[in-house]
Amino acid sequence: MKASIEIGSLILDKYKIEATAGKGGFGSVYRATDLRLKRQVAIKTLSYNKTSMDSRFGPDTFEEFLTRFRREAEVSSYFTSNKNIITVYNLEQDQDDDHYLIMEYLDGGPLSQLIKEKGHLSFSRLCAITLDLCNALSEVHNHPADIVHRDLKPSNILLRKNGQAVLADFGVAQVGSESHRTILAGQLGPRHPGSPPYKSPEQANNYEYLTPASDLYSLGLLIYEMATAKVFAKFRRLPISRENKKIPEWMDEIVARLLQEKIEDRFQQAEDVAAAIEEALKRTSSQQEEITTPIISSPSQSDSSASAKSGASSYLGIKPLENLTPKKAPPAASHDDSEMARREKELEAAFSNRAEPSPIEKLIRESAEHARLEREIEAEKRNHRERQTDEMQIQQVARALQISQFMEQLAQAEAASNWNLAIELGEGILRLDSEHTKAKIHTATAYVARSRLLLGQGKFAQAENDAGQALQLEPQQADYYYARASAHYRQEKYEAAIGDYAQAIKLNPAPSQYFYGRAMSYQSSGDYHRAIDDFNRAIERDPQNADYYYSRGLTYDKRGAQFHNKNDQAQALNNFEEAIRRDSRQPHYYFQRGMALRKAGQHLAALQDFENAIKCGPPTYPSYYFWRGVSFANLKDFERAIPDFDKAIAGDPNQSNYYYWRGMTYRMLKNKKAARRDLELATQLGHSDARKELESL
Repeated sequence: MKASIEIGSLILDKYKIEATAGKGGFGSVYRATDLRLKRQVAIKTLSYNKTSMDSRFGPDTFEEFLTRFRREAEVSSYFTSNKNIITVYNLEQDQDDDHYLIMEYLDGGPLSQLIKEKGHLSFSRLCAITLDLCNALSEVHNHPADIVHRDLKPSNILLRKNGQAVLADFGVAQVGSESHRTILAGQLGPRHPGSPPYKSPEQANNYEYLTPASDLYSLGLLIYEMATAKVFAKFRRLPISRENKKIPEWMDEIVARLLQEKIEDRFQQAEDVAAAIEEALKRTSSQQEEITTPIISSPSQSDSSASAKSGASSYLGIKPLENLTPKKAPPAASHDDSEMARREKELEAAFSNRAEPSPIEKLIRESAEHARLEREIEAEKRNHRERQTDEMQIQQVARALQISQFMEQLAQAEAASNWNLAIELGEGILRLDSEHTKAKIHTATAYVARSRLLLGQGKFAQAENDAGQALQLEPQQADYYYARASAHYRQEKYEAAIGDYAQAIKLNPAPSQYFYGRAMSYQSSGDYHRAIDDFNRAIERDPQNADYYYSRGLTYDKRGAQFHNKNDQAQALNNFEEAIRRDSRQPHYYFQRGMALRKAGQHLAALQDFENAIKCGPPTYPSYYFWRGVSFANLKDFERAIPDFDKAIAGDPNQSNYYYWRGMTYRMLKNKKAARRDLELATQLGHSDARKELESL
C-alpha cells in the first residue's frame, strides 16, 4: 500500500485526489472527484502492505484491517436509503494490490472535530444529533443480518453541511451470531474490537455475543461528551447537569439509564430512546407555554434556588449548611404609618353613624383604602429585598465554607497522588466559583499529573484529553503544552505535537526537553534539517545528556542515507560515540554505532560493537545476534556466524532476511542441503533474492 497518495494524482483512472480528509495510524481518507459520475467522493486507503504492516504492528494485522475494509463495504451496502447512515459505493483494487474504499463525501466533518472546536454542544443540537443516531441505529439493529456497530465514537459520526448526523465505519461490526474473534497484535486475551473509551462493559471484558444495548451504552457516552466536551470516565459522576447546567433532568434520567452496567437495566432498542426524548421535548414545550410570571416572587423560589446550589457539595460527601435563614420579626410600623392609620380610623368613626355615605365620603374612603394597599405593597417589596440580601449573604458564607472544605480535601488528595479525586474536588470548587485562582492551578496540576500517568500506561488519547483540560484552566503553562505534545507524538500526530512543542518553547525557551521533543517530531515526520537544528539547541542546554547525541546521530544517519551524504554518516558515527562516552550501559548505543561502522566498511569494529550490545544484558534483541552474524560472515568467519543466525531466528522466526543470510552462509560452508532449506524458507517469507539463489544451487 502507498504510504500516501499525492494530491492531484489520478487513481483507478477515474478518481482525482483533491485533498487529505483525515489520517490515522493505519490508513488515510482523501477527498476526490469521480470524473465519470461528476461527484465528490471520500476514498479510504491502507498505509502499509502486508509485510510492512505485520512487521510493525504484529502478525495478521494486515489481514485484520483488510477484513475491516471488506466488512465496512459489505455492511454499509445494506443501508442505501437511510440519510443517517453513510453510503459506501464500492471496494476497488488496482494492479498493485492497493485497496480503496469509495464512499460518499460528507463536508461537515466528524463530530469529534465539532466538539473540539465548539466545546459542549447546545442542547437543541445535542438532541437533533442523538435522534439522528437513534434513527440510524434503529435500522442497523432491526436488519435481518442482526448487526451491532461496536465502534460508536465521535470520529465515526460524520456531519452533513446541514448538520445532519451520519453513522459511519462498520469495519468492526458484529454480524449475526459470530463475535468477529480477530485479535490485533498487542491485545491481551479475547476482547471485542472497538475504541476503549467508548466500549460497553460487556464489550470491554469478554467476547460474548453482543446485543443492541451495547451500542446504546456507547450512545450514552456520546451524549455525555456532546453535553460536556469531556470523555466519560468513572471518576466523572452523573448526572450530566452537574457538568452542564443547561441539561434538563429528563435527559439526565435517559443517560443514566443508557449507562447502566447491567444490560437488562438499559434501553434495549434505539427507537425507545428516541421516543423518550421526543416525548420529553413535547412535554417541555407544553409546560413552557403554560408558564406565567407572578408580580412578586415568592420566598419559596429563592429557597429552591439555594437548595439547588447546595447540591454541588453533597455529592462529594460534604453536608450542605441547613437552617441558616434567620426568622425575621414583622417590621415595626413607622411613625408615619401609625399616624395615617389613626386618621383612617377617625374618618371611619365619623362616617360610621350615617346610613348612606355621600359621594365625598366614598371618595375619601376609597383614597384611604388605596393608600393602605400601596403601603402594604411597599412593605412587602422591602421585606422581599431584605430576605434576598440575607439569603445571598448566607449563600456566600455557605459557599465559602464549602470551598474551604474542598480545598482541604484537595490538598490531601494531592499529597496521596490521588489525581482522580483531586480533579473531582477541583471541578467541584470551580462549579461554586468559576474564577477561583487556586482551584484552577491545583486542578490543572492534577490533570497534567494524571496525563503523565496515562501516557506511561499507553492511554495516549486520554493523556491528550487531560493535558488539554489543564490548558483550558491554565493556558500560559509551557509544561502543559509539553505534556499534550508528548501525547500527540505517541499517537503519531506529529504536526500537532510540533505546534504544542513550539508553544511551550515560546512560553519558556530554557528547558532542553522541549527542543528535544520537537526534534523527535521533526525526525519522525522526515524533516531532518529542522530536527538536527533542534537537537543542537537541546544539546546546548544539556550537553551531558547521552540520549540527545544518540537521537541526533540517528537523524544524521537517516539524512545521510536519504541524500547519500558521507559527511552526515560521519557525523552520525561521531554522535553515537559521544553518546557511549556519556553512558556506556545502553545496548542500543553500541548497536547503532555498529551499524554506522558497517556502512563505513569497518566490519571488525562493528563486530565488537554488536558484541558489546549483547553483553549489556537482557533484553537482547534478535537483530543484535543477526548483525553480529553478518559481521562474522563479512569477515569470512562462517562457523561463528551460524550460531548467531540460529539465535536471531529463534527470537524472531518471521524475518526472511535471517533465513537468507543463514542459507548463504551454509552455502559458503558447502552445506547445500541446509542452504536450500533456508533459502526456501526465505522465499516463502517473501525475500526477493532468495529465489534467484535457489535457482543457482
